[in-house]
Amino acid sequence: MKQTTRLLAAALALLLLFTAAPLAGFCGGRTLAADDSVYLPYYKEVISQYQTAIKHHFYRNEEVPENKTKYISQTLLDHKSYSRSNTVYYTLYDINRNGFPELIVADQDEYDCYIYGIFSYTSKLTVVADSLSLGYHSLARIFQNGTVAVFFRGGRGYYDLTFYRLNGKDRSKQKDVLAHDGMDGSTYYRGQTEISERAAKDLCKYYTGQTDPENLQSDVTLNWKRINDLSAVKGLAGPTGLKVAAQSNTTLKLQWKKVPGAAGYVVYRYDTASKKFTEIRTTGKTAVKVKDLKPGTSYRFAVRAFSRPAKKPLFSAFSKTLRVKTAK
Repeated sequence: MKQTTRLLAAALALLLLFTAAPLAGFCGGRTLAADDSVYLPYYKEVISQYQTAIKHHFYRNEEVPENKTKYISQTLLDHKSYSRSNTVYYTLYDINRNGFPELIVADQDEYDCYIYGIFSYTSKLTVVADSLSLGYHSLARIFQNGTVAVFFRGGRGYYDLTFYRLNGKDRSKQKDVLAHDGMDGSTYYRGQTEISERAAKDLCKYYTGQTDPENLQSDVTLNWKRINDLSAVKGLAGPTGLKVAAQSNTTLKLQWKKVPGAAGYVVYRYDTASKKFTEIRTTGKTAVKVKDLKPGTSYRFAVRAFSRPAKKPLFSAFSKTLRVKTAK
């Protein structure tokens, strides 16, 4: 009886091990202990688009809705239509070591790790790279020095290796391509320029710390989780009830309802010259006085809330636009 219990416990432990981090052997050693609930709201739009795509089987045999896949490339949609798989994983890892983790979205099959996208948040959500490794015999590795290396084997001695080096501003600071043509006497190229084997190894070492391009081993361990299993990520709600509380011919008092969890609000006015909403005031209150307006003139205003769950401003959606005309 005791032996049976021990065997069941061991089996359960193995099951948990393989279900908790199924991509570890492919894309991953340093593990980031990120609190998903703190960081995921910054990436709400990405997560939401992937969850919607999963729900619709990545739009197989469906028309892709306009403006609904900003963070999912057409290349990826074509790949997912071919692969017929709906499983998607995510992890949070500070690739560029600036103190704020990037969101990495990926999947795998028996042989390869497919990185669908790397996303960052500075003052806004940006795409660092997408569809990095899609295709037969492609794989990706992430390194502690801020490098992402993507390997693709074309067959018969040919492969190429693309290096992405991220800097602290979440942009691709460097991008290099190392290619090897085994059909041409083991010739190496950096971009379009032929280089020696020694130079190729030095280039690989510069980006990864390793000299064998065909057998790169990541020095990062990533904690993968399934996007499929995530509940909808809740971000900060946009302000509602924006209205004029008082006015004169040159002054307006704007007011709106309090947003739960907001640290403050940013007020915007539409600029007819630039045809954009521009920031005019930041406040911790739910009302603000706008002065120095022109009598008998029409204006448009909007407000959005912000919080700082991870010491970075996280902005809500804009409120509905308020149109108002000052008294003459």
